[in-house]
Amino acid sequence: MKIRMLSLAAIVLAAAVSGQAEAKDNNDACGAILCLVGEAMGQGGGRACTPYLAKYFAIQVFHHGFSASRTASARRDFLNQCSSGDPAQKSLIDSRYGSKRDGP
Repeated sequence: MKIRMLSLAAIVLAAAVSGQAEAKDNNDACGAILCLVGEAMGQGGGRACTPYLAKYFAIQVFHHGFSASRTASARRDFLNQCSSGDPAQKSLIDSRYGSKRDGP
């Protein structure tokens, strides 16, 4: 538990150092980036991340059934609403979770 909290704190600190949030940023998108990067690294953020993960994974596009590619594109557009987010982190999230139908 202590390691998990320290890891989450390190992620938050790294995000703060890499770029300050801009006024035009979508806070849900920025929160989703922080939480999904933590999930990808095996250090989930617990209950604090639940609303951000729910919002991200609620983005699903259907075209004659579930469309993984269109869902990934819509989720990418959502993450790009956080202009201060690290592009490498967005790419990691996109490759790991972009086309998944359900959360981690």
